[in-house]
Amino acid sequence: AECAATGEADLYRLNRMLLHKIGVDIKVDAGLKEYLGIPVSSGARIVFSAAFAASFQAFKKRFPYPKQVRISDRSTLILDGRNIVVNALELDGSLSIISTPKDQKQPSSGAAEKAKTKERKTSNILVGEKLSKSRFKPLVVKNKGHEVLPILPSSNEPKEVKIRGYSLKVVEMREITADSESMGDRIITT
Repeated sequence: AECAATGEADLYRLNRMLLHKIGVDIKVDAGLKEYLGIPVSSGARIVFSAAFAASFQAFKKRFPYPKQVRISDRSTLILDGRNIVVNALELDGSLSIISTPKDQKQPSSGAAEKAKTKERKTSNILVGEKLSKSRFKPLVVKNKGHEVLPILPSSNEPKEVKIRGYSLKVVEMREITADSESMGDRIITT
């Protein structure tokens, strides 16, 4: 990495490569843009939390039908949570899906409390509605997304933004937040 912007761009590119490798319709390389004189690879900004998938095998399970997922070059996708399953998605803009575990009390050491804790089922957030055995109605997200704003060295931006050479402005983003312990799976199609 040459600067903060290239390090960040490398992470986005790695995530695009992972998606492309499993069969998602996404362009790995979308050209270069220059910020503060430094060439930076552009393309979809893809962010996965560590909770989303800890291994490549777990990652593939999060996209069981990758051929039914399309992400444009200008998109931003944020997936945070261990129980998100992306079956079918058409993204042209910005989408954030966050699965939050319900605040849990520490169980007592009693056997009855332990049994209740074992029975607790974690629900999934399913992106795309099943139409047949292997066909899904996709969640379609088309919005204005994020705008990349170049920064001049003389700007009044904070140092952590200046070293990147640009800032990201959220113009429009679809945000989905769900409790991972609600009753039953939550299917998201609109």
